[in-house]
Amino acid sequence: MSLNPGTRNQILEIALELFRAQGYSATSLRQIAESADLTKAAVYYHFPAKEQIIIELTRPFLDEVEQMVDLITDDPPRQPGDQMRMMGEYLDLLVRHRDVISLLREDPATQHHPEVGQRGFALNARLVAHLAGEEAGHDAITRTRCAFAALHGILLCDPECLEEARPVVLGAAWAALMAPPAGEGPIAAAVQTTH
Repeated sequence: MSLNPGTRNQILEIALELFRAQGYSATSLRQIAESADLTKAAVYYHFPAKEQIIIELTRPFLDEVEQMVDLITDDPPRQPGDQMRMMGEYLDLLVRHRDVISLLREDPATQHHPEVGQRGFALNARLVAHLAGEEAGHDAITRTRCAFAALHGILLCDPECLEEARPVVLGAAWAALMAPPAGEGPIAAAVQTTH
């Protein structure tokens, strides 16, 4: 049997559909083989274990995040324009990999895998730390986490409206990142009146 990249890609596409529909844990290699109209042996040839499929599905997304982390480690975004550019690049990355990210977000089994969920959490923590800055205090780290949460809001948008949503989501992330420190500004006054 020769290694056919078309078959490998077909297996990955079908596995992603099945994982999203019924969950990673509930999907068997036999189901993937049947849905791909392949023998179980053909699937095993490309992926000897189901775990290798989830690793391969998430690798492009996680590798891109790691490249982004490495870039900002070497050259941290210190100026507002650099920070905005980095957030825009991260937002575009989320859009490109939205199907895989929704699987990661919705399926607890993927979140506990060391080469998938744990790697993603570690990369996200490094990204937040670098964007917040080396000397960042609790407020700055919280604002940065809120900015990333806003960026992830693009995943909740209708796929047909992503272009329209992009500047809104980026604006919300920027507003979170640039929010005044706790206890300052109009939001602080509003919070105090609700207590």
